[in-house]
Amino acid sequence: MNIQINRNLAGELLAADKRGCLGLFMEVVYHGSREKGLKQIKKHTSTHQKECVYAVDNEVIALLFASNENCNGDYDYSIGCADGIPYIVERWPGILNKIYTTQASLYKLDGKNFNHYDYLWQPEVISFFDEPVLEEIEIENVLKKLRIFQNEGRLKIYDYPNRPDDIPMDNSDLIENAKLFESMGIKGAEEQLYKLYPQLRGN
Repeated sequence: MNIQINRNLAGELLAADKRGCLGLFMEVVYHGSREKGLKQIKKHTSTHQKECVYAVDNEVIALLFASNENCNGDYDYSIGCADGIPYIVERWPGILNKIYTTQASLYKLDGKNFNHYDYLWQPEVISFFDEPVLEEIEIENVLKKLRIFQNEGRLKIYDYPNRPDDIPMDNSDLIENAKLFESMGIKGAEEQLYKLYPQLRGN
């Protein structure tokens, strides 16, 4: 189970518009995937229980979604935006290396069918159609590319144990997230959390 809903705080709801993390109107949107050579991004049932295609407003955030099959989504890291700059927080030692030492592709898609809704994270947009690929950008090593974005000032990476003040070191904030996931119909979300973080059980 790869749980990915809202990358900043699970309960955060933001106003619907066509502007994302960087405040730019999106003629083109980006979709990150570990699958290469796709000519079309097909809709699927999402964690929001809607059949759609997800995309975001810029390539940096899109690449954060291109982890490998070892990823446990929001339980492994937290992502968000602060002052217009995306960030990612490593929740336990070595997880970024484990999930991002992989090949991937960034896909450019036409933004015309994509819209933002109030249950999405601000940079996220969805389309309810299968979307043809405009361009594929192959990435040889996702983590190395993320480090490049970091050096360019386009991404802030909080390597463990560094993190923002609102994310506790014991990761206990994930308990409320897991309860939210269960309420959204994602069965087994709480049990997956306690399997990864047994110290949180009973909190």
